[in-house]
Amino acid sequence: MELIRKVVLAIKYAKQPPYLVMLGGCGSLWVPGLGNGKTPSVDYPEFWRAFSNLMADSEAMLHYMEEALGHMGTELRKLGKARKARKEGKATAEDLQTIAAYEKMTMEGDEGLSFVRAARVTFMFFEGNKSFRWSYPSPPPGYRPGRRTGKYTTLLDILPLEPADADISDLDDKMLGITTGDMAVAVADEVEKQEKTWQHWTMIGSTEPDVPVPTYARLPQ
Repeated sequence: MELIRKVVLAIKYAKQPPYLVMLGGCGSLWVPGLGNGKTPSVDYPEFWRAFSNLMADSEAMLHYMEEALGHMGTELRKLGKARKARKEGKATAEDLQTIAAYEKMTMEGDEGLSFVRAARVTFMFFEGNKSFRWSYPSPPPGYRPGRRTGKYTTLLDILPLEPADADISDLDDKMLGITTGDMAVAVADEVEKQEKTWQHWTMIGSTEPDVPVPTYARLPQ
């Protein structure tokens, strides 16, 4: 938070303020039809449960989580295996217990949620602030490592669901995504075009193919 505060202050006091594009998190996107229409997804337990399941069902995301976040990725892999077994009708009692325990943990708030909340807090430096020019894109819940097609669409503020009027009491298999390759294109396009000044938005597109890719670029030895 302190780093973001300093960045914002530096931009406000610059003689020629630049256009700041701050990439946030999907936890700041509003859940359609919930409360007054401006309830961030991070404050809705069902979102975190379904988001965890979404990651557990993606091989590309599981690979990233294991490589980047250690034990959190390991636990998510266990959930993914159990969910796959249940889908195939091969779940054991242990598999069902794994699913039940993980979903209970996510509904009550686990350690991973603190990171999502921190990303949401950064939006407080921007929302309603017109003292400098900014744009705040948040990735959709189903973003994952993947190829670039250059094709995407954008939405303002709202958690992207399919269908758009989906029953939000159960968000499994309803939250949309995009590959990190196309997410990068969307952010770069905004830097160049500057069409979403003072707006909070997200982008959606293809998430195929769902295959592991290297998490970090490494220089040849």
